[in-house]
Amino acid sequence: LGLPLVISHIALITAPNSDGQRDFLQELSRNKHQYSFKVTEFLTTIQGDNAHKLILEQLRLIEESKEPFDVVAIVRGGGSLADFKPFDDYELSAAVAKFQVPIYTGIGHDRNQSIVDLMAREQKTPTKVASLFVDHNFEFENSLIDLKRRLGDTIADQLENAKERLEHARRIIRLSSPQDILNRGFAIITSNNKIVVDPATIREDMQLQTIL
Repeated sequence: LGLPLVISHIALITAPNSDGQRDFLQELSRNKHQYSFKVTEFLTTIQGDNAHKLILEQLRLIEESKEPFDVVAIVRGGGSLADFKPFDDYELSAAVAKFQVPIYTGIGHDRNQSIVDLMAREQKTPTKVASLFVDHNFEFENSLIDLKRRLGDTIADQLENAKERLEHARRIIRLSSPQDILNRGFAIITSNNKIVVDPATIREDMQLQTIL
C-alpha cells in the first residue's frame, strides 16, 4: 500500500494511560517542524490472553468508521516476552496483512519480532513510529522547497533567454529600419509614394523622388 504525500490523520491502537500511548503522542506533538496531526485513538488492552481479539476488534472499528485514515499505528511499551504473545495470533496477523490502510507497529521489543510485525511495517518503539511519520512529512516539505527552487531557477532562465531573444529582435529591427539603411549610404527611390524595388520598372519621363 502506498502512503499519501502527507500523513495527517492517524488511527492509534494502544492501551489507555500507557507508556506507549504517551511516548507516541509526545513525539508527534513536540516535533521540531511543528507539524500538526489528527490522532483518533482506539483504546484497548493489548496484553493478556484475549488481547488479540480486542486489537482485532479495534481494527474492525477503524474499518467501520469510514474515516479517511492515512495510517494505523499499533503501539505499546516494553514488557516480558509473554506479553507479546497476542501479536503472534494468526487471525490478528491475517487481518493486519489484508488491511486496506498501511499499519505500523511499535510494540516495544528490540530483540523479538512478532508475526504481526512481519505483516505490518515494523518500528521497534512507539517513539520511532511517530518519528517516522514526522520524517515522512518532512521529506514532502523538502520536495516542495526543492520544487520551488527549481521552478524559480527555470523561470529566471526563461526570462533571461527571452531578454536575449528580444534584444536580438531589436537589433534586427534596428538594422532593417529605413533610417538605418539610409545612414549606411543607401537611397530610397519612390514614385507616386511607392518604393521602387526593381530598376526595370523605371520608365523615361517618370517622376522619381530620391531620399538620402
